[in-house]
Amino acid sequence: MLKRMCAGLLALVMLLVGCAFAEDTSASLPPTEPDAIAELVEEAMGVYAWFTIWPLGGDLEEPMEEGVSEFYRVLDDRYDTRLKLAEFALNYFSLEIVTELFDRGLYQERDGVLYVSDRFDIADENISSVSYEAADQGDGWIEYRANVTYQAGTSDEHVRAYDYRYEQTDNGWVFTQFAFYWEGERSNLDG
Repeated sequence: MLKRMCAGLLALVMLLVGCAFAEDTSASLPPTEPDAIAELVEEAMGVYAWFTIWPLGGDLEEPMEEGVSEFYRVLDDRYDTRLKLAEFALNYFSLEIVTELFDRGLYQERDGVLYVSDRFDIADENISSVSYEAADQGDGWIEYRANVTYQAGTSDEHVRAYDYRYEQTDNGWVFTQFAFYWEGERSNLDG
């Protein structure tokens, strides 16, 4: 009887330990609810903006080249090298997208120090609303759609759809297709 109780107790302990170390697959699934999609896409938009309209802040007292530079040392120590900034961006985007973002030329590294251009732009002020939805889904990927309402003037309103592809990779879930609608009608015209 004691042997059966010990065996039963051991089985219960093993079951509980196994449950404690079981992988929580729900945390690794991409969001499908509009609010969660909005949070995901808009967080990625903020990172994307660092390479387009709102680059990281630069120290105007530390130009890359004295007197002739339009590049200044990045102030944020978390991203003070190209590698650190790229590693962070890879949490959101595929290597191809991150490479394209760096190719825009807003960042340069010299002697292990990251410099940022003093060029910047503004977000499209004609965006009046945005809604999100899951448009399609398959094994290891999901497509999202942002329906952006633009209003130029008092009555001229139109909606434009932007599509995003979010895929499971070796590095987790990342965007492999991304439309930066904050630049609005000025870019991403091919969606």
